[in-house]
Amino acid sequence: MSNLLSQFKELVETPLQRKYKEYIQNAVTRSNEQLLQLAKQTAEQMSVEIKQAGVETAQDFYGSYSPVAYRRRNSLNKIVQPKVTGTAIIVEYYASESLGNEYLANLVWEEGYHGGAKSGVLAGVSHSGAPRWTTYPFITNPVRWGRMAQKSDSPEQTEYQREENIIDKNVAQLVDNVFSVIEGNL
Repeated sequence: MSNLLSQFKELVETPLQRKYKEYIQNAVTRSNEQLLQLAKQTAEQMSVEIKQAGVETAQDFYGSYSPVAYRRRNSLNKIVQPKVTGTAIIVEYYASESLGNEYLANLVWEEGYHGGAKSGVLAGVSHSGAPRWTTYPFITNPVRWGRMAQKSDSPEQTEYQREENIIDKNVAQLVDNVFSVIEGNL
């Protein structure tokens, strides 16, 4: 009887096991393809949202101070530059060439100074400490140090918080979608 039972198991279970294994492998393959596409779509969506958050952060920063003696170039609107490679997002920060990446990245984006604030040496006069504005060449020639520069909260901190919120929201949605894809393929 034992021999008959083992022959029956071999005849019945082996084809069922093979079929079940093939079914699972096909479901995994379909799921993997769908999940990769889903991850790429999520990365693209997050990239758009992060870029928009950068513009909103710049506008908030600009709105925190109304310039008295200079004209805005709105260079910060383009500082946040997310790039998508497959499913990865790399967020880089670029500024206008005319102002220089270092100036916008350090004094404006990280520290929150407005309107051409500077430190260092100007017309042979050294200035250290908090950044100051400079006088215009048509007012004083040579250009001289002016009053202390206006400072607001750092746009960088606001931007990081916005990016974290975007990531949290999109990852939560992605996890829900992953489970839906897997369930749909089983």
